[in-house]
Amino acid sequence: EKDLYIIYSSNNIVGYAFLAKGKGYGGNIDILVGLEDEKTIKGVRIVKHSETPGLGSRITEASFLGQFKDINIKDALLKGKGGKIEAITGSTISSRAVTEAVYKEATKRIKLLNRVKGEE
Repeated sequence: EKDLYIIYSSNNIVGYAFLAKGKGYGGNIDILVGLEDEKTIKGVRIVKHSETPGLGSRITEASFLGQFKDINIKDALLKGKGGKIEAITGSTISSRAVTEAVYKEATKRIKLLNRVKGEE
């Protein structure tokens, strides 16, 4: 199974986190994803990448990553793919790699989380 980290504050669950991996133009992109609950992405950070400086590397910029803040998981795809995320001009491959990895892996983790909650 995939890893899903539970985030606590004062013995209360305040969110979840996991690592996702996308295939960008320059290679793998490692992404840290925070979930607030079973529907909401709290935020996304790029942990590691080898994208082209000035182009694909812009996936690390707040203008791109900020689009993931407090959005529904189903909206984490590019606008042209049914989501609400605007691709970075000149780096569609990198943008798509991040959005698709976040969406796909978040969906998997939510299924895992719901299965675990059902067993409690």
